[in-house]
Amino acid sequence: MKKDERKYSDSLTSILGGDARFEGTLELKGSLRIDGSFRGTLTCGGSVTIGGDGSFHGEIRAEEVILGGQISGRVLARKLMVLEATSKLEGELACGTLHVNEGAVFNGTSVMGERAVEELFNEPLKQLEASGMPVYDDEESGDEMEGEPVRDRTGNGFHFSDSESSSS
Repeated sequence: MKKDERKYSDSLTSILGGDARFEGTLELKGSLRIDGSFRGTLTCGGSVTIGGDGSFHGEIRAEEVILGGQISGRVLARKLMVLEATSKLEGELACGTLHVNEGAVFNGTSVMGERAVEELFNEPLKQLEASGMPVYDDEESGDEMEGEPVRDRTGNGFHFSDSESSSS
């Protein structure tokens, strides 16, 4: 990592305040704190912190994700995922290391380890879309995700299937 890139990933560079709502796609080199509502796709070169009142629906790709609020969707945390005591994660998780505090809620599927995370990080969004993986964008208007997450044991990723055809 170049020195100027490290500067961004080590410091908080952006904040989405508690009274803010964001829908769409956001890419940044630095770190982000979300205390409001975010719906869409987020690619972050540093860490993403979602405060206790913050919520996220969509896909996050970041070095680290610290969750105090709620996430519904897909999280790719290259290094670390922290689920604080007040957190709720529903969906898919791929991370290098997972820390779960007492009281945290996680309903979904996960893969861990450097190899699995790197494979998913390097998978282009169009390839994900073609494989059946939902790619969250600003055109999605429903409040709930369609289908339930089901782990695809034949490939290197996750796929959503229709609720009617999935088995629990």
